[in-house]
Amino acid sequence: MPIELVWSAKLEGDLDLKRFASGLLERAQENLRQDGYVQSAVFLLTNTDLQCYSVAFSGNEEKEGAYEEVVQKRVRGMQWPS
Repeated sequence: MPIELVWSAKLEGDLDLKRFASGLLERAQENLRQDGYVQSAVFLLTNTDLQCYSVAFSGNEEKEGAYEEVVQKRVRGMQWPS
């Protein structure tokens, strides 16, 4: 299950999560129409950052494991390899 930090942004001011999520959904739907697939990703919100991780898995069991791995590594404060 490859997991890669794609980008990280410092939070400044109030983040409208509903608006952010809605924008992601719109872009994902557009990509699905144009490309026929959507790349899996995990968006992790912390007190100071918004992070996007690219994840790969096959099946629901691996999907759950990939998401759990991102959260657990963040909770433990581990650094992601470059």
